[in-house]
Amino acid sequence: LDPVYENLPIHTDKKYPHGRLLFVGRIAREKGVLELLQAFSQLLERYPQLRLELIGDAHIGGSTQPSVYKAKVEEYIGEERLADYVSMRGWLSKEALKAEYLKGGIAVFPSLWVEVFGMVALEAMACGIPVVASDKPGFRYLLGDQEERGFLIDDPYNPEQIASKIKQVLNYN
Repeated sequence: LDPVYENLPIHTDKKYPHGRLLFVGRIAREKGVLELLQAFSQLLERYPQLRLELIGDAHIGGSTQPSVYKAKVEEYIGEERLADYVSMRGWLSKEALKAEYLKGGIAVFPSLWVEVFGMVALEAMACGIPVVASDKPGFRYLLGDQEERGFLIDDPYNPEQIASKIKQVLNYN
């Protein structure tokens, strides 16, 4: 295990830019990426400055097999005219990922399945950015009920609820 947050100064007073949402993980159905994109579309109406960065890919380890789900994600971005607002970055090196976390923003992890630990949430929190994540055991353990850490999504299948939790963070300061 080689976590990104290793040797990071822990930021507790960092102001996060209100225009940046960050997802780190596999572009896979169980991670709730389409639900996140649907929530993001809703948020753009009120927050046109928002940008969403999807860091990761459909496969871990460099597989070049096509992904039906990733194709659906790309199709949704095109159909909803989100290309100017959403960037798909692929997998980043440990150093590049650390730099992305340290830029700040709001980390969003709307997983549809059980996350046992939620390393990406811990990495984001170690870099001082709030987390909006599914109310799954791993994320629940990390976030608890302390709003300065972020917010839990009761129903990650519901884009309106994802958007509502992101709005809570955007309006928190």
